[in-house]
Amino acid sequence: MPGRLRPQLTYANVMATIAVFIAMGGGAYALTIPKNSVGATQIKRNAVRASEIKRGAVTSAKVRDRSLLTKDFKQGQLPKGDKGDRGDKGDPGASSAPAAVTVRVGGLLTAGANGSGAGCVDGVPGGSKGFRDAGGTLISCGGGTGGSSATTVSCAAGETATGGGYTYASGKRHALVTESVPSPAGAGQAPTGWRIKVETLTDDSSNNTPVTPYAVCIRP
Repeated sequence: MPGRLRPQLTYANVMATIAVFIAMGGGAYALTIPKNSVGATQIKRNAVRASEIKRGAVTSAKVRDRSLLTKDFKQGQLPKGDKGDRGDKGDPGASSAPAAVTVRVGGLLTAGANGSGAGCVDGVPGGSKGFRDAGGTLISCGGGTGGSSATTVSCAAGETATGGGYTYASGKRHALVTESVPSPAGAGQAPTGWRIKVETLTDDSSNNTPVTPYAVCIRP
């Protein structure tokens, strides 16, 4: 049989046969690619952009399962998960020792008698310091020991003063407390004591009532 065919083979016959196979192959290829479409061999890597993909073309069937991440979804699109179990109760914190509050008491504070010299007025605190006459001359009242006195009750080291006050001794109360302030009293300063100042209202030392000052101190 091959011997009978060989004399009949010519160049034209061979080329015609090849053309038939090419035509058949081309037709089969055309059937696999839809009209106006391209195949994988026609697309270069990273050549297709998001703007070139038809809206709705990418469906669930074309997305690999479990390949998307949370960041791929718009905020609020993913449903919230179930509420987790309540965690174990934490250990109790260490209890701190209560702050120690102490009252510090100062010694008796006496203003001293007011002056009784000429021109001095009984009932004016600190009159023994004197006054100035119409010409501006300082006139000493005399006869008194000063008419005023002050003291500061200090807290112990490491303590802070949170308050203070005073009490009158028994007898006539002719001493006038004119200051009851923290010490130091500047803005933003931590007081470490309490200052008390008294002045007398009389020139009779027998009526000059002593005052007991105190400070309330706290240790953190």
